[in-house]
Amino acid sequence: MEHDGTPLMLDRTTILPACAPAGKSILDLLIGRDRAKALIGRDDEEIKRQMLSAVRRKAPPGSALPADDEGLFFRVYRWEEALCMGTPGMLAAAADIPGQLAPHIDNLFLAGDYMAVPSVNGALSSGCSAAHEVADRLASPAG
Repeated sequence: MEHDGTPLMLDRTTILPACAPAGKSILDLLIGRDRAKALIGRDDEEIKRQMLSAVRRKAPPGSALPADDEGLFFRVYRWEEALCMGTPGMLAAAADIPGQLAPHIDNLFLAGDYMAVPSVNGALSSGCSAAHEVADRLASPAG
């Protein structure tokens, strides 16, 4: 979630290629609190238009974002209580936490949805990363 309101784009097929037909993707566009509050009352088509317009201006390199809306299916989720309460830059700051704490706390391994993109996938991927770090530590001669 950029400072300029660009949505964070996640491609589910990078983790689970079989969740979409070959050559297709399932993309999640996530926005921060202020942008979400501005859009929550708009109709689905307007939200789709604004979100796709914003992400297309700064599409990630190699992204599977289609250049047009041909064959595009979308779903807008509204759940006011679940609006991301983070501010722009929050995810980058959270990614720095382990490196900031590691020199000061021995044997600290962090995992949770807050250590990656806040989601079940973030929790799972950070949990797997933490488990690998623990396994590597235990396998090392100094472990």
